[in-house]
Amino acid sequence: MANKRQIPFLHWTKLTDGTRRAHWKPSPRLRALGWKNQAIGTDADETAAITRAMELNRQVAEWEHGAVAPMMNRAVPRKWTFTDLVNAYRASTEWDGLKPATRREYDVRLRQLEIWAMDGALPIGQIDRTMVRDLRDVHVRAGEKHKAAAILRVLRLLMNWAIGQEALQTNPTDKVKIPTVASRGLRLDAEQLAVAEAIALDEDQPSVALALTLALWSLQRQGDLLTLTKMAWRPLENVAPADAAVLANPRGDVMGFRLQQQKTGAWVDCPIPPFLHDQIADAFTRSQFLLSDDTDRSRATPQYLLQRRVRAIFDKAGLDQYQFRDLRRSGMSMLRDLGVDGAAITTISGHAILGRRSILDTYMPPDTRAACAAMATALRTLKLRESKKDAR
Repeated sequence: MANKRQIPFLHWTKLTDGTRRAHWKPSPRLRALGWKNQAIGTDADETAAITRAMELNRQVAEWEHGAVAPMMNRAVPRKWTFTDLVNAYRASTEWDGLKPATRREYDVRLRQLEIWAMDGALPIGQIDRTMVRDLRDVHVRAGEKHKAAAILRVLRLLMNWAIGQEALQTNPTDKVKIPTVASRGLRLDAEQLAVAEAIALDEDQPSVALALTLALWSLQRQGDLLTLTKMAWRPLENVAPADAAVLANPRGDVMGFRLQQQKTGAWVDCPIPPFLHDQIADAFTRSQFLLSDDTDRSRATPQYLLQRRVRAIFDKAGLDQYQFRDLRRSGMSMLRDLGVDGAAITTISGHAILGRRSILDTYMPPDTRAACAAMATALRTLKLRESKKDAR
């Protein structure tokens, strides 16, 4: 028999008459998911209490691995409210497994849904297909098709999770069409970007100007750029000599950033054109962060603040239809236009080929040689075009 002190969730309480009562008390996470405290015996039959605790722990283990625990051991509310469901989902292993950026997005949508569900007081059994359609249509009519799609996707996921917890039998979002949002296709050209960069520099915001340039040439997402520090800036090795001749700065170094993307988990090397090396070196004289806050060099620029500043600069540049995220797409289009094939571009951008990613992409080192070849191809074509333009 296992030592009772080593048995998870087994607690003994001393009573006023000197005897002890055993309780099985699951963790807060398990309680949020429906498991309840249970009195399982007294010290008059200590062996039976310990056996019962071990049996309950076995049922929890089976349930965690996908088996259904007996309903008699689970305190499933007779009527779950929407807030009950949201709290249970946030306490679940599924929530713990989400990436931080995904959790932030879901948090926003769950708060919006709680407001819709009578501030969370609405019993989930009363949510029907008509309510879901109305929720969708309100946002679509307001011109918020993207928001409607995002909210309904999270609601559908949450309702499916509720079915798995036996809190619902059917998903009220089934057969409710989620709006299809067209992919953004906006692209900035070099002249437009130069105008925005000049405005940022005139307003003494060098980090914003550098962020605009690097978003175009590095092909990285905003969140990844904001994490870059001096530790990520390094000479790149294993570069073909012909490519090194194009990418090297006057000191003979091929420089770039090595990072693990937050969204994909992939390691990538981003070779940076030599004409940007001095700007990056200057940035690191101001702060350890590549894109430090222009008003507080001790920290990286917060994402919301960079978005706000870029928005203001784009508006002044007459680029009000563009967003910062359009620069990554613009950079990939630019490289493709400069003769780099799609597969080579993904060695820098981190995109999966044909929408699939191998686990090796997470654990294997980046393909430095291919990434440098892609950037060198683009710079050769760019130089050729400029020489032809000068010859006219």
